[in-house]
Amino acid sequence: MKSYRIWLLFRLVLIMTTMAAIVWLGLEEGFIGLPALLTTILGVQIWLLFRYLDRSELLLKRFFESVAYDDFTARFTHQRSAPYAGLEHSLDQVMEQFRGIRAEKEEGYLYLEAVIHHLGVPTLAIRDDELIHFSNPAAKRLFDRPRLMKVTDLGLPLSEHLGNLAHGEKKAFRYHRGDEVVPLLVSATRFHLREHHYQLVSFQDIRREVDQAETEAWQRLTRVLRHEILNSLTPVTTLTRTLEHMLFLPAQGELRSREDLHNRRQDIKEALGVIHRRSEGLMNFVQTYREVTKLPQPQWEEVRVCELISDVRQLFSRRFQEGGIQLSAHCFPESLIIQADPSLLEQVLINLVLNAREAISDQPGSISMEARLSGKTQLEISVTDTGPGISPEISADIFTPFFTTKAEGSGIGLSVSRQIMMAHGGELIFSSKPGEGARFVMRLELG
Repeated sequence: MKSYRIWLLFRLVLIMTTMAAIVWLGLEEGFIGLPALLTTILGVQIWLLFRYLDRSELLLKRFFESVAYDDFTARFTHQRSAPYAGLEHSLDQVMEQFRGIRAEKEEGYLYLEAVIHHLGVPTLAIRDDELIHFSNPAAKRLFDRPRLMKVTDLGLPLSEHLGNLAHGEKKAFRYHRGDEVVPLLVSATRFHLREHHYQLVSFQDIRREVDQAETEAWQRLTRVLRHEILNSLTPVTTLTRTLEHMLFLPAQGELRSREDLHNRRQDIKEALGVIHRRSEGLMNFVQTYREVTKLPQPQWEEVRVCELISDVRQLFSRRFQEGGIQLSAHCFPESLIIQADPSLLEQVLINLVLNAREAISDQPGSISMEARLSGKTQLEISVTDTGPGISPEISADIFTPFFTTKAEGSGIGLSVSRQIMMAHGGELIFSSKPGEGARFVMRLELG
């Protein structure tokens, strides 16, 4: 570029010198032919300057066209001449830089493609026009297709669910592959590349995790059932043996008086009473189990969330105040409306408030209900108490049916509440630290 400027300056100086000479000679006498000659020379110099600039413009135009069309193979030094050597060399250096950047990008792309290609996790790159830009072999094996061209190749309803996944969101789906149902954990990431938006989706087969979770849930449930049934049947078995012994003993030497007979009858009556009560308890337990396994389906309608938590607050506020417990309700914004079953949601909220009240026990404290939006697509209704919290030893079992730490509790409140939330497409979660209270959150999808 330095030589380019020097040549340009040199030509401008020559033109200015020639023009000055023409003016000077025109004012002097005796130089009749020289001004005409210098004028001709000036015209030649201007033409050479125009040709020089035109050649530079052509070089720059060719360079910009190469960049515009991603043609970085062009070279500008094959006809190098002194006036253009600096400019051509600089353009070649820029093109070399572009070639290096493109090579690095291509190497990075090939590297990432090779990594994703060999990943065991099924992965798809879906363009905004629903074309599948990339799919690795693991995805083709999962969906049992040699080629995946469009999202519709994945089948319904999975293809519809993928379009609704937000950036960074994870959701569990059940994919029907023939007669087989495969539980999948789907993760999505969105990004923009040139004129298109892309969605990078990965699928994780969680059959093993689901099976393990179901097995653990059944083991916990079986443990509780065994405990409840044995608590009822053990005294019944013991008493029936005692009754058998009392009824079939030889009468001789045993019943020496009417008083002995009366005592014997009284013992039998008491034993039968215990058997009756334990049998009734077992029947009630079975009836409770039926209630847990046969929850009603939600009857969908518009629910004004703020009115819902306000009604629950009015239901318990006066009674709680008498026990020194402050019950508060907050709702942001006040116009929150969702599609749900109001009776079932109210049942969940009542269960959580009563559990919080029992956790605080006879001590003064507070319970706070709060409804608010979490992001743009979720509603959270939380119940927070100032009780002693939930110890880590029992936190894994609190949603297990019939598990309870209360002397007179049935152990189905939280289990039923969680099932109701799942029936609404939501979830019930909790967080707690010993000594700092507990917080239960009802989380629902909007829309």
